[in-house]
Amino acid sequence: GGLTRLYCFNGPAWYEREVTIPESWRNQRVTLFIERTKYTQVWLDGKPCGDNMILCTPQEYALGQLAPGPHRLTIVVDNTRKPVKSEAHQWSDNTQGNWNGIIGRIELQSRPLVSLGDVQVYPDVTNKSVVIEVRVSNASGKAGHGKLTGSIEGPGVSINLPSVAVAWEKDAGFATIQAPLGRGAQLWDEFHPNLYQLEIRLAADEMSDERTVTFGLREITCPKTQFAINGRTTFLRGKHDGCVFPLTGHPPMDAAGWLKYFMVCREYGINHVRFHTWTPPESAFEAADQLGLYLQPELPYWGNYTAAQCDALMPEAERILKTYGNHPSFVMMALGNECSDNGQVTGDMVRRLRQRDRRHLYARGSNNFFWAPSVAEGDDYWTTVRTRTAEGGPMHNVRGSFATVDGGNGHIQVGPPGTLHDYSIGIAGLPIPVIGHEIGQFTVYPNFREIVKYTGVFRARNVEHWRDKLAAAGMLDQADEFFRASGKLAALCYREDIEAALRTPGFGGFQLLDLQDFPGQGTALVGMLDAFMESKGLITAQEWRQFCSPIVLLARFPKYAWTVDENFSANIELAHYGEKDLANASVTWAIQDRQGRNVAAGKLRVGRVDQGGLRQLGVITAPLADLREPTRLKLTLSLEGQPVETCYPMWVYPSRKAASIASGVHLVRNLGSVEMDFLARGGRVVFIPEAKSTISRSVGGGFATDFWCWPTFKNNPGTMGILCDPSHPALAGFPTEFHSNWQWFHILTNSRPVILDGLATDIRPIVQVIDNLDR
Repeated sequence: GGLTRLYCFNGPAWYEREVTIPESWRNQRVTLFIERTKYTQVWLDGKPCGDNMILCTPQEYALGQLAPGPHRLTIVVDNTRKPVKSEAHQWSDNTQGNWNGIIGRIELQSRPLVSLGDVQVYPDVTNKSVVIEVRVSNASGKAGHGKLTGSIEGPGVSINLPSVAVAWEKDAGFATIQAPLGRGAQLWDEFHPNLYQLEIRLAADEMSDERTVTFGLREITCPKTQFAINGRTTFLRGKHDGCVFPLTGHPPMDAAGWLKYFMVCREYGINHVRFHTWTPPESAFEAADQLGLYLQPELPYWGNYTAAQCDALMPEAERILKTYGNHPSFVMMALGNECSDNGQVTGDMVRRLRQRDRRHLYARGSNNFFWAPSVAEGDDYWTTVRTRTAEGGPMHNVRGSFATVDGGNGHIQVGPPGTLHDYSIGIAGLPIPVIGHEIGQFTVYPNFREIVKYTGVFRARNVEHWRDKLAAAGMLDQADEFFRASGKLAALCYREDIEAALRTPGFGGFQLLDLQDFPGQGTALVGMLDAFMESKGLITAQEWRQFCSPIVLLARFPKYAWTVDENFSANIELAHYGEKDLANASVTWAIQDRQGRNVAAGKLRVGRVDQGGLRQLGVITAPLADLREPTRLKLTLSLEGQPVETCYPMWVYPSRKAASIASGVHLVRNLGSVEMDFLARGGRVVFIPEAKSTISRSVGGGFATDFWCWPTFKNNPGTMGILCDPSHPALAGFPTEFHSNWQWFHILTNSRPVILDGLATDIRPIVQVIDNLDR
């Protein structure tokens, strides 16, 4: 059901070493800084220094003033002790594994007895200024006073801060600095991730201290039902992150590792990452700051919130705000995944967090109360799979696929296939933005060639298991074909899921599950990228960006399969969430055959297109009467002057007419004694079962690939599309690739694929249904 850790240790792990305090640290305050770990206890020279349960941010132990010379530092780390009981990705064996030890920076730090503590920068985008709140920490035991000075440097800004007097009591002091940045200050967003460096200095009685803080001028709001970054309407094109790092078994702790990860996200048009029940380290926020990614960390909880869970996790939440709050990439925060409560606990938590820090948006959780969805009072946005727009009213899907146990499939699974479906009904009248929760989850058959890539702390014993099952079934020679065919189908299903969200006026965004594989929880190979964030070769980043970018061209038409006595017609729209308005837009379009010949072509002269929503561009039509043979066509749309292009497949067939049956062949819908006698005499039968008939050796028909994975949900039918030979004479009148595409939808959903287990293993059907990895 998941990857296998080669070496696993659960319990208390003890670390001890001698450290030497230098003479220059005399009369300084010493702190032990542990960037990321599990539950710890610390001793210095055998004397206890306390314990710490914080997991989402660094742990810090105040060791006091230490005499110069040698000291013995002892740390015990226990990965079995957690703040709450939950299958959270902060420690889940499904992904990073519940590792034991310390990762990232491990430091002894010295500071003056009176020093700079917490420094928070609150941007004012409208006035291009900041408010700096400074906390002075005092370990001297004496009240005092001093001065704060500093500077801010960055694009269009180079200023010295005014000198501000600050006083402190026996433990702490506070000061506020107002700093106008000037008209030349630049805002931070996905298009221009401008960053500023604040240098803040404290001087008092021969003591001095200084800190550096990176920040950006960024404001996120929710006018009506969509997000706005600095007033610009923004559509969140998100991916889920479950902390999948199979080589190390833990997240990168340096900016370089996260820059590599986020650059792949940007390459595929992603501007938002939701961290499922975990919070990444500082380096992730630093990298996202540089690239303009919008991040949503979550508390490590997945379940029913009680007062006890709130008490255990509120310190984590407050530390997350304090530690990462200055990063402009930190735009949203949720209290966990698929949570529930008594209606009070999470609401109180959100109110307290918002009062503490208004730089971010807050939600009680992702997909809370999914069995009875409703807008939670006080939430800034709603991440969900279904909505209910009125109390007691019907539920409406806001994603395209579901597990069978979720009580009804999505439109991609049940059809009819076309590009008209959107979620307008599902968000009608709702007061806040809606984000489609964990959309997609279309499984791809395992790529067994990937097994050799697991050279780190994990081995892919799960994938080896599925390989052995396929070999036992006598079909290992088809593994690569199953992988490619199911992957091509999954890619077009993902496209429809994303476009349905983009086609919805006023929709907030989506969070994919996922662009990359999730190698645990039953083995959910749901990505176009593997667990290493590397392409599987199923769809290029350029092709993916056709439907996942700031600006996307969309064609709305009712079906993919047409007949020659019809005229093709499509409404052309533009999901425009780019940087600027378009002054004089034009769309060129063409319908071409396999040889690249134009069946029809034209241009829509649109004019001005405002940024910030779904825009109607016009209608295109084309007669199809000149096409005499079954034909596959391609509709291509291009936005002139912009790197924006997309294409859709379509199929055209002759008008419906009575089938011509060859002599000596019987076409039957049921197999009875007459038909069996005919077969026994050497007759030839084409058997097409009735749509509602039951064949004992069949799993039933379906189009989309299995949702998440069959070992977890046992979905119906749980199949993975088809594999066929396009050049076979049986398909001469039915243009097709080697994999499922939309022209197969009605055939496959009404089919009864026959189970061939126990028969000759060398049977290779002309059209072969690919079963899931387990069955």
